[in-house]
Amino acid sequence: MKVKDVFLIVSIVVPVYNVEKYLRQCIDSLIAQTYKDMEIILVDDGSTDGSGKICDEYAEKNEFIRAIHKENAGLGLARNSGIEKAKGDYVSFVDSDDYLKPDALEMLVKAMDEAGADTCIGGYTRVRNNGEVIFESAPEKKSYAAAEFFPRLMGSLPDKKDSFRPSVWNALYSMEIIRNNNIRFPSEREYIAEDMVFDIDYYRYSNTIAIVNSPGYCYRVTPGSLTMKYNPERFEKVVFLFKEVFERLTDRGWGEECVLRANRQFFLYLRACIRQQETTISGKTKAEALASIRGICEDNFTRRCVENYPAEKMGFAQRTFLGLVKSKKARLLYLLVCCDKKGGKA
Repeated sequence: MKVKDVFLIVSIVVPVYNVEKYLRQCIDSLIAQTYKDMEIILVDDGSTDGSGKICDEYAEKNEFIRAIHKENAGLGLARNSGIEKAKGDYVSFVDSDDYLKPDALEMLVKAMDEAGADTCIGGYTRVRNNGEVIFESAPEKKSYAAAEFFPRLMGSLPDKKDSFRPSVWNALYSMEIIRNNNIRFPSEREYIAEDMVFDIDYYRYSNTIAIVNSPGYCYRVTPGSLTMKYNPERFEKVVFLFKEVFERLTDRGWGEECVLRANRQFFLYLRACIRQQETTISGKTKAEALASIRGICEDNFTRRCVENYPAEKMGFAQRTFLGLVKSKKARLLYLLVCCDKKGGKA
């Protein structure tokens, strides 16, 4: 397949850490891709199980696979190690416990080629360990100017549900943009959603983004994932992230709409922080959980975000949630969020 009469090489970067149970399926799915103009870079981030040996095994048998071994530093910095070794025109990121359908990469390349784009985003399929499909996301096939597309990565408007998934997997990013502007991921140990920070820096240099309606990326929902575990520092890390996001959006000149959308995204994270206070998740007593929720509501950053937001434009459920946060109704928030087994929405 050609793009503008030049063969397009895609570098697939796979950060690897203690995933020997899933790693072979991931790598095998990459080797089985119908699009063959690619290299696979396996970044062993200091694994203590057999993952590093598996990476070496595949690299020895396949000339288009390279294995890198480094000290453990986290997902974001592992991706950076892959970027620095990438020789391709474009880069795609695949988490090592996930896998791709055979035509996933080809669909991305075709869509980008047809749109004359420098970036392409695809859908995904959420699956259980046994391969059972939980949910499929196949967005409308379309192309956008970066100025139109990027704000929707930050979140939805108050009266709409029009955001795009901000995760970097199942996408193609221009290595020319990344190299020329020295764009890298921050550590997720510093920023709880390193993808958002990467996107803010990357999309200011992008011109056209293609969207492909293919759920070719299989995102595995594993037991005990980070999103399901209690993290006593989670709220502080969320506040730290969004302070940085708001500052970067302003410094990069993205405008008030992006900040407004990011503000709503903060509410999703806020709800998750409150959800984690549920006694069976946090191990706290009911009184301790209520005190923590009250502290979240009283936080200065929370207050600014809630009080300056046009909640009257939102739906009933979202208005109710923000109203309870604004009035610091910890007990009602516990009932609304912690006792909502579906997780709710903001």
